[in-house]
Amino acid sequence: ALTEIGGRAELAGLIRDAARWPAGAGRLAVLHCGLVCVSPTELTGFPGDQWNSPDAAPEAFLALAGALHFAPEPATPAPAATVAPPAPSPAAEPAAPIEPPAVVAVPPVEAASPVEDLAQEVHTSLRRKDLPAAERSLARLVRLAPEDSLTWTAERAVSNARSEPAPGTPVPGPPPKPAARKPMYTSQSKHSGPSSLAEEALRLGDLENAERWFRQAIAQGDQPARAVRRLVNMLSTRMKNREEALAVLDENRRLFRTPTELWSWSQDRSTVLEHAGRWPEAVEQLRPMITSAPTRDDRIRVVRRLTALLKSTRHEEAKELLEAELRRHPRHRSLETLLEQLNTAMETNIWSVVEMTLQLQVETTTELSPLLAFHLDRCEYWGVPTESRTRGQYTEEDIERVDRLVSGRAKNRLLGTDLPRERAEANLSAARIMQDLGITDDGFRKRLRYFAAAMGDACALEARVTADVIRAYYTEAVSVKPDWDDVVDFKLRQLVMSFTLTNVQLLEDGKVPPLEKALALVMRQKHLAPQVLGALLALPTQGEVPARLIRRIWADRTTRELFQEAVAAHLGSPTPLNDQASFTSAWAAAAEQDRRGRRAYRQINTLAEVGPALVALDRHRAELDRIAEETRELTSKTDLQRVISCQQIVTSLRRYSAQGAYVERERLFSTVHAAIRDLVAEFETAPTVLSVETLHPYLFALDHELEEDFRRYSAKAAPESLRVEVVLDRYLPAAGEVTVQLQVSNGFDAMPVSNVELEIVHSAEYTAAKNTVPVAESIGAGESQTCQLSLTATPNAIEQELITLHSKVAFTLRSGERVTAPVEPKSIRLHPDEEWVEIDNPFSAGLPVEDPGMFKGRDELIADLIETVGDSRGSVIVYGQKRAGKSSVLYHLREKLRPPYLAVKMSIGDLPGGEDLGDLLYAIAMEMYQVLSERVEDHGLPTGPPPEPDVEQIRLAPQPKFNDYMRRLRRWLRDVPGLGDSTLVLLVDEFTVLHTKMRTGELPNDFMKGWKAILERGYFRCVLVGNDLMPRFILDYPNEFQVALEKRVSYLGEVYARQLIEDPIRLPDGQSRYRGDAVERILRLTGCSPYYIQLLCHALVHYMNQPDVLAAVIGPADVDTVAKKLIAELDRNQFDNLLTPGDSEVTDISGDLVIEVLRATHRDPGRYMYHEINHGAHPEADRVIQDLERREVVKRIPGDRVRIQVGLFSEWLQHRWM
Repeated sequence: ALTEIGGRAELAGLIRDAARWPAGAGRLAVLHCGLVCVSPTELTGFPGDQWNSPDAAPEAFLALAGALHFAPEPATPAPAATVAPPAPSPAAEPAAPIEPPAVVAVPPVEAASPVEDLAQEVHTSLRRKDLPAAERSLARLVRLAPEDSLTWTAERAVSNARSEPAPGTPVPGPPPKPAARKPMYTSQSKHSGPSSLAEEALRLGDLENAERWFRQAIAQGDQPARAVRRLVNMLSTRMKNREEALAVLDENRRLFRTPTELWSWSQDRSTVLEHAGRWPEAVEQLRPMITSAPTRDDRIRVVRRLTALLKSTRHEEAKELLEAELRRHPRHRSLETLLEQLNTAMETNIWSVVEMTLQLQVETTTELSPLLAFHLDRCEYWGVPTESRTRGQYTEEDIERVDRLVSGRAKNRLLGTDLPRERAEANLSAARIMQDLGITDDGFRKRLRYFAAAMGDACALEARVTADVIRAYYTEAVSVKPDWDDVVDFKLRQLVMSFTLTNVQLLEDGKVPPLEKALALVMRQKHLAPQVLGALLALPTQGEVPARLIRRIWADRTTRELFQEAVAAHLGSPTPLNDQASFTSAWAAAAEQDRRGRRAYRQINTLAEVGPALVALDRHRAELDRIAEETRELTSKTDLQRVISCQQIVTSLRRYSAQGAYVERERLFSTVHAAIRDLVAEFETAPTVLSVETLHPYLFALDHELEEDFRRYSAKAAPESLRVEVVLDRYLPAAGEVTVQLQVSNGFDAMPVSNVELEIVHSAEYTAAKNTVPVAESIGAGESQTCQLSLTATPNAIEQELITLHSKVAFTLRSGERVTAPVEPKSIRLHPDEEWVEIDNPFSAGLPVEDPGMFKGRDELIADLIETVGDSRGSVIVYGQKRAGKSSVLYHLREKLRPPYLAVKMSIGDLPGGEDLGDLLYAIAMEMYQVLSERVEDHGLPTGPPPEPDVEQIRLAPQPKFNDYMRRLRRWLRDVPGLGDSTLVLLVDEFTVLHTKMRTGELPNDFMKGWKAILERGYFRCVLVGNDLMPRFILDYPNEFQVALEKRVSYLGEVYARQLIEDPIRLPDGQSRYRGDAVERILRLTGCSPYYIQLLCHALVHYMNQPDVLAAVIGPADVDTVAKKLIAELDRNQFDNLLTPGDSEVTDISGDLVIEVLRATHRDPGRYMYHEINHGAHPEADRVIQDLERREVVKRIPGDRVRIQVGLFSEWLQHRWM
């Protein structure tokens, strides 16, 4: 693997790292590993005498790493001396590593570096499928920064691209249109022109389509000048393709005619040249703009010009220009500061401070924050006349018209302070028009300040977002311009107080104190101090705003001391901050520390660009976990929760990728797709910088890949045909009638199909009753459905005793496409069944099953009960749903108890109403008397009858008289030959009736204490049987029960359920009467419940014996016919065991409530109906479904869903709802 390009690149990085390691075995091992992977001809400049030296010179490692790098462009190998990158320009030269000082004088500001630009060019070229361009950019990147992590990432991306199958030969013309994909998150574009479509694609982050539509708008004359400017901005700032941006400008200069348009064209071109680092050309572009520029754009023009000139080392010219500008704008603070710094730099030849200040001013005057850019991209041009919006062309008159709505004279002003959202929209519209016109001066930023301030107020007033979102807008209002004004003062106060006041209180008069008081008030609260400091450190560190903020903090002693402590703690430095200068430097250092920490979020953007996400989800999750942990102290709660939501999206994608079944994969696709849509909608309605800059594009990339993956998966899973097989055929010779049951099956890895039909092809051998026979509404993957068709054989076919059935199967795919496929011809022999013999019907529903041949699957349970009864004096509890077969278990337990055990069976339900403890004890005594009397008589034992209980005596004193009777009975037993060592076992059915009677007051609450006292005497062992409420009964009286064993009587295992279905009605030769998947259908319809098996099979045998059927074997269609008839005829009483756990006196979950919840939560009606555990669907959903799951009425399936186990019940509910 190391000989491949990707492996060589990663090894080269490791070798570069080892160059800095101390001498040792590990360092030498890395060197040897690299030498093994290159040929001698590649080792140009490698010092051969150091191949086995642990302390080999770093140059040897660098030469070896250079040899390992793949060279995309053919060139003469560079000598060893050129392995290190050439000396960069002063602007690009990285600072030498130094120890961090105790106080940083001025924090460095991170500007876009050539390394980042080149890395971005590599990824942009790969997205455009331009591998040669990516390789050229990579070669430049390797030469410039071979050890940078961005270089290694780019190398892996190019390596992956080389390993992909080569695309077809490109053809001249515009790029091909990608697969159509409707916008997910917003409404459709208002206009249908290419310019509008481009804006919509840009807003959605679909840069490839945006570029295509912008180029089409230019070609078709749809607002061509504006399309050029928007395309250039996108190419330069978002795609980092500055060369292409310049080419677009140069090719379309003819579209810019008026002085204003030409100024905009020149401004765009100079900006792109600056971003590309082509400073001399930028100077020449800017030179003629000095006299033609609008006055209000002077500051930006001067800053740009100075930046270009300084980068080109034209210091004297820069000084002259600054002095000229100061003569035009006397006492301009930022220009005065720049001139002072410039003079100092020219004297000392130290330029870092000047360049840093200029870069900061460029950022504050040209670069907008992601949040403001996000809103500008989505501007709806509020307040602009319809005709201007329709044309897509705006003028300064439109700006003035919008301004008048906000700041005109009192009688013309429409938007007061009580309409903050409308004021925000108006200011955003004005700013967007100014941006469209190329006006990005102080007025442009002033309107953005007003927009952000009003948006923060609107969010506070509407109280629909978190305080973090409000703070994000207030931060933008303070940061968008470097100067201080009343808006900044008030927004800073609101920003600080947002940590203690409610949203609405931020807008109330008198609630927001002066800045110093607000700072002291909040910073005194220790748990809030780090959060407030973090919010203030996120503000710019240069300009009037931070300078005045720091001065005001320092001027107030209380506030100063609070911030001194907080800043020192933030830096983790004990260095005292005793003067304003050291405090200012520490403030800047803390801000820079936070900015460095937040750079971790860039890795999220890298995740979406490096390669396909669905094959690297573990890496995505690990990176998101790491980023969330590293930035936990720097991130707001809202942003942290959103990162966690992205982690959950990635986890859901892992489940989606791992799923093989189409229906489940489709469900997970819809679930994840909807979750992404909802999360992105949240980002758009309540944005923060992190959300719109990083998480929004990341999720969009994930969703795009998810859609493409599911589209490919669906295309692969679409079946071309369905399998059709003959399951059963019957021939009635008297009328020549032939009945055929055909089973239609779908593939195991196929998508479900719907509206399945069989089309009978005309033949001379038969006539079909129907030419088109419906099969099923849907057939899932690996499933089958059966249809029945009737044919009449022609005389010729009857004579030949054979017909050949010709048919086609038609079905609809998920996409809506209708597919018709031929079916292999089926041969059907015409011979009558043997003489009909009626099928005996051994099935019955509702009565205890006493026949051992009909009692299946309970042997293990009964063995456990017998073993426990013999070893313990505690109660053995048997419980379960009504009709689960508990009484049958009790019957067979009694039959299988052998001496010395004597079983005595009784049912509480058989006792008359109104009984008390005396009545119950008398009933027990009487049952024992009768059982023992019968045993004496049946076995002819040489003894008289047992003592008979006295009902009056027991009722008078229940426990004493019952104890007395039991002692006399036990003495009698000891004297009877063969019964002396007997142990009485009391089997009590319907024991939970006693719980109900205690709840209703028919029995006293201390009833169970008397019961416990009787059990402690040890007169008998007992097995108590009850319904689903037995666990609650035990929970209410844990001491009284003294439970030795609890056993739930549940559904049969599938093996035993099959035995119960097939064994009682086998053919005389022992073969099963069932054909096809008839048994599987019964299992699904009954859920392996013995009661519903008996119910359905009883009806099925009755159906087969009907005169118009008289069939010896049973096909799937027969099962469907009987089930459909049963579902229509059964009433609610047949399902009361599933609807409620027991008596209403004990539970408040009624049958009506269960039906109501199941209806509210059901999804995907039909055989695949399931129920979502969703509190929003019904307020009682969680509680009711939890109870149904406990009682095994439903079973859990993936995705926080449940499905009803008994298919008859599910289909009965749907029939009832219809």
